[in-house]
Amino acid sequence: MKNKKKPLLLVLALVLCLGTFSCKPQSTIAANEITLNPESTLRTKNYEGKKILIGIPERTTFRELLGMVTSSGNINISKGDMTIGLDDNVTTLYPIGQKTTSIVLDVSYVLAKRKFYNMMGEKLTGLGIKEIEFISTSLGQAMKCEPKQKNKPFALIDVGHITTNVSVYKGEGLALMSSFSMGGGHISSDLMQLLNLSFKNAELIKRKVILTIENNKNEHYEVCSKGSLIKAPINMTNQIVKSRIEMMAKVIKNILTMNDTFKDIDIYLTGDGLSNFKGARNILKDITGFNVYEYKIPFDSSTGKYQTSKMGLAELANVAI
Repeated sequence: MKNKKKPLLLVLALVLCLGTFSCKPQSTIAANEITLNPESTLRTKNYEGKKILIGIPERTTFRELLGMVTSSGNINISKGDMTIGLDDNVTTLYPIGQKTTSIVLDVSYVLAKRKFYNMMGEKLTGLGIKEIEFISTSLGQAMKCEPKQKNKPFALIDVGHITTNVSVYKGEGLALMSSFSMGGGHISSDLMQLLNLSFKNAELIKRKVILTIENNKNEHYEVCSKGSLIKAPINMTNQIVKSRIEMMAKVIKNILTMNDTFKDIDIYLTGDGLSNFKGARNILKDITGFNVYEYKIPFDSSTGKYQTSKMGLAELANVAI
């Protein structure tokens, strides 16, 4: 890693609040004029995710909300405006110059556990590191993505070896952040058990899989391992892989359909756990009902074309890889 400026630390909590701020009589919004008054009344809501704040009164104040965050053992590390609502049901991210009598902010906050925050701060300071910044991996990854529809929320599905992360990016913030324990390693495990292979050979066979291939029962995937030829029947291998991907797709669909806000979004697939399978995106589309696109970065031997989480974090932290 070159020109390292600050360490990158993963945070895994998300809370959203929707606040209505009165500015009567009607006035024109100027740059930097929108501020959060501590006594401004907020309408709060929790999305799926870690559900850090549970049982918030329907209407509370910003000061009270921050008190709840603090008392729950968390610290806010970033804030992103997802939408700004003005009069006549106008929503925008850029309200400067528009006239309105009230402002409705749909705001996303990323939280970190205070114990983790303090522990890492102390350890890194002890190592002589003077500048420390905590950054959301999902937020950096989403900001790096270039969706086909610029002003529309979109979902990022990052499938790793044993974990899949699901996040929805809206405006300039995260509207959802969730994960479940299933990834590319589970596909290898399925092949190992059902085809009676070693895990290493199952990994090799997995890299050969083409889910769109048409074949007869006598065709096999073949790989060389330690001087031996390893074969796996294409029909059975493909069915094993498809079954696991379908299982993952159902979980993804359940997460994204928990909120009606995300009923018409596009999915961007990344991560080495699933992206390398030809035909995987078609299965995800059929099961979830969402359009599914590839999300990759220019190939770099130090990251890989689907290691978008690393690249997004580095760019957000202004670190050159």
